[in-house]
Amino acid sequence: MRRVPREKWSETHHRLIFSDAIIVEHRIRSVRNVRFLTCAVKDRNE
Repeated sequence: MRRVPREKWSETHHRLIFSDAIIVEHRIRSVRNVRFLTCAVKDRNE
């Protein structure tokens, strides 16, 4: 494994964590939206 300067490595690492957080939040949000939509459809059908 080639040596990466500490600052560079941590910067990349932070960026990765940040994008992961965005992806996770996006997934949670879309799951909530799906749940909301299914509830709305159920209410309409009943």
